[in-house]
Amino acid sequence: MLMKDDDNDDENDTTQKKNKSGKDSNRIMKGDSMTREDLLQLLNEMLKLQTDMKNIVKILIQVAKDNNYDFMTVYNEAKKHNTIDPLGKYQIEMPEFDKVVESYHSDPEVKEAVSKLMTSQENYYSNISDSAILSVDKIIEIHHFMLNELYKIDPEFKKIPNTNELDPKLIALVIQSIISARVEDEFNLTSEDVEASIANQQYALTSNMEFARINIQMQTVMNKFMGDHFKFMCDREGGY
Repeated sequence: MLMKDDDNDDENDTTQKKNKSGKDSNRIMKGDSMTREDLLQLLNEMLKLQTDMKNIVKILIQVAKDNNYDFMTVYNEAKKHNTIDPLGKYQIEMPEFDKVVESYHSDPEVKEAVSKLMTSQENYYSNISDSAILSVDKIIEIHHFMLNELYKIDPEFKKIPNTNELDPKLIALVIQSIISARVEDEFNLTSEDVEASIANQQYALTSNMEFARINIQMQTVMNKFMGDHFKFMCDREGGY
């Protein structure tokens, strides 16, 4: 009988933890009422997602390679992973977030958390040797290739049934992963290699009209590609 009571206590504890987790995930934080603990929790969740996303993208790239770049195969894999933006989860706007961070600018723990968030990508770039940095011409060549691959995805995507039921944010992640997979196969370069080179060649690329033109084209194609899907989600959910 005593053992049974212990089991019930364990079940109650588990239920309470699940309920608390559910409440946290549905919680709305507001800047005027956000506590220091709320902010630290949010910053830690953002850092965790940033770290997790690097691994998730690597997984999706490999899935794309192993499955002939099939969109839905990559999409179904993406659904298995937590890619929810903490700001979106707690319904916090970026200006509101920045304001709260600024209000705790002298807090050591907050400063450390913000620093980790800001430097995690920079730390990766700093480990890239100068010999591995791509030339401006090579970066532009790769972006031409990426643009052409982006054009190829749209007609393939239109063959998929019930695309309006797909999550637009996952669609964007899948497209990114498929294009990165194709770049790896074509140039034997990872997305991190390309991003690090862009960061290191930032000054030269800023004044390069061809690079700017390609990026505008890529953004235009992406906006056109995603537009109807985002509109559907906004209409269905009353905002996205």
